[in-house]
Amino acid sequence: MKLKLLFLTLTILFLLSSPALAGKYEEGQTAMDKKAFKKAILLFEWDAKKGNPKSQYKLATIYHNGQGVKKNLLKAAYWYEMAAKQGHSEAQHAIGCMYQKGQGVAKDDKQAKTWFELASKNGTAAAQYDLGMIYQTGQGVPRDYNQALYYYELAARQGYAKAQTAIGLLYTDGLCKTKDYKQAASWFDLAARQGDPSGQFNLGVLNEKGLGFPQNYQEAARWYKMAAKQEYADAQNNLGFLYYNGKGVTKDLIISYALFSLAYDNGNPDAFQNCYIAASDLPPKSHQKAKALAGDRQKLYALIGE
Repeated sequence: MKLKLLFLTLTILFLLSSPALAGKYEEGQTAMDKKAFKKAILLFEWDAKKGNPKSQYKLATIYHNGQGVKKNLLKAAYWYEMAAKQGHSEAQHAIGCMYQKGQGVAKDDKQAKTWFELASKNGTAAAQYDLGMIYQTGQGVPRDYNQALYYYELAARQGYAKAQTAIGLLYTDGLCKTKDYKQAASWFDLAARQGDPSGQFNLGVLNEKGLGFPQNYQEAARWYKMAAKQEYADAQNNLGFLYYNGKGVTKDLIISYALFSLAYDNGNPDAFQNCYIAASDLPPKSHQKAKALAGDRQKLYALIGE
C-alpha cells in the first residue's frame, strides 16, 4: 500500500512538472526567449482571454513595443486595462501612461491619475514618481509641491533614481521648503551613483558653482563626463565650457567644440552659439579636427576619460 501511494505521488509530481502541462504564460515566456514571437502571442492571447493578468500584461507590452507583430496601441491599451482591473500594478501604471499621453485611448488626465494612484498603493515606484510630476506641474490638479514631494519620497525610498533627482531639484529651487543645497546634493548623489544622468549633471552644477560645498571644478567635470557619455545635452554643453576655459580639465578647444556640437545635436539650443565661439578660436585645420571628433563619439569619450 505504501509503495502504491509513493508511486502515485511521484506520478502526480512528474505530471505537474511536465512541459506539456506547464502554464500557457510560462510557455509563452519560453517562446519569447527563443524569439518565437508568433507562438508566444498565440499562447499569451489564449491565456489572456482566460483571464490571466500576467498574460494580459505581457500581451499588452508585445503590442505596445511591436515585438514580432506590428505595433498596435489600441490593443496594447485594451490588454493593459484588462490586467489593471485585476490589480496588476505594472499594468495599472502602464494604462495610466497611455491615458496621460493619449496613446490607444483618448487623453484623460483624471483617468491617468486614478490608475497611477492604484499602482502607487500597490508599491509601483514609477507610478509614485509620475504622481509627483502631476502635482509638481499641475497636470489636471492644482499645483502642489508638498504633495509632489510626498510621492517623490515614496518612490525615492525604493531607490527610484528619477524621484531622487526630482527631490534634489525641489530643494535646489526651494519650491516646497527653503533652499537647501546640501540636501539637494545628497539626493542628487543617490541618483547619480545609480547612473541617472540628470542626477550626475545636477551634482556637477553644484560642484561647479560651489553650492552646498566648496567649489570644485574637477569634481564638476567628473560628474559632467558621466552624464555627457549618456548623451545628456546640458552636461555636454557645461563640460564644453570647462574644456574651453581650462577649469577642472586641461584646456582643449577641439574637445570643447566637439562637446558643444554633440550638445546641440542632442537638443541644447544654446550650444549652437557656443560652437561658433569655440570655432572662432580655432585655426582651419584644428576646426576640421574638431568636426571630425564630434562625429566620433567613441574617440571623444576616450579622450575625455573618466
